[in-house]
Amino acid sequence: MGHTTMQKLDPNRIHVVVGVITNHQNQVLISKRHDHLHQGGLWEFPGGKVEVGESPIAALQRELHEELNIKTLESHPLITIPHGYADKQVYLDVFKVTAYSGEAVSNEDQDILWADIADLSKYAFPAANKAIISALQLPDRYLITGKFDTLEQCQDKIQSAVAQSFGLIQLRQKELSDPDYLELATSLTQITHASNTKLILNSSLALFLKTEAAGLHFTGQRLRDCQQRPVSKDKLFSVSTHTFAELKHAVEIDADFAMLSPVLPTQSHPGEPALGWEKFSEIVKQIPIPVYALGGMSVDHIGQAQQHGAQGIAAISALWNAL
Repeated sequence: MGHTTMQKLDPNRIHVVVGVITNHQNQVLISKRHDHLHQGGLWEFPGGKVEVGESPIAALQRELHEELNIKTLESHPLITIPHGYADKQVYLDVFKVTAYSGEAVSNEDQDILWADIADLSKYAFPAANKAIISALQLPDRYLITGKFDTLEQCQDKIQSAVAQSFGLIQLRQKELSDPDYLELATSLTQITHASNTKLILNSSLALFLKTEAAGLHFTGQRLRDCQQRPVSKDKLFSVSTHTFAELKHAVEIDADFAMLSPVLPTQSHPGEPALGWEKFSEIVKQIPIPVYALGGMSVDHIGQAQQHGAQGIAAISALWNAL
């Protein structure tokens, strides 16, 4: 299943397809909007309106050929973004283009350049593009820590995760006391700081503030009690969710990304109803932040998750136990 056409969502929104074109230097192609256009003078990712009766993939191929003279060979859904400006409502169907033929050139006299993905905050984008940048900068695997016998064993697993380029690790250890959790978090932060790996603490805000961790994760209960973003914008903030209402609340308090579960049946919660891919897709296409699929996930599900609108997969057993 791909992305639902705009007509089935809201005929009053302008349906736009966006191509996020990356290269092997970890760069992405961006172009500057002409000054006379809506949001003129701002940088954007190439794309344009989906025509009546046109599929998003067909629109993507047409727009990128018209704008950049390239032929799209491989792409997958990255994120869908409903967004309201003061003067119009838009719905962005965003695809990551991983292979194309030809050389990208400016066919419509717009400025184009290859920007480092890590440096995208230096450029002025329309507000609706914020989630695209977040999705670009997040990996397709979100590792959640599981059981370990000793502190050294946990440190070794984290070292292995860093070596395997896990860009995002959540420290989830409910059985530890606050002092023990703080000691562990401090030692793991020293390991991850030496790389591009971001350590996210599943803890209270008070405990998080005693560390140099890259971000904070709130469980469903902490999310329900939270009425505003608890950390500064230079830190990541993620949340656990199970419903559309919880995801909507996550957006309202400015979470950077979320997990939605359970997508598939899990051994840890036997008998708990699973969302399934169709319901998962139906929910996340209405949410303008990256969402990881959690519950019964393995690395083999990454492609399927992305086809249903997920950023990727989050997992404990399938990822942690394999380290």
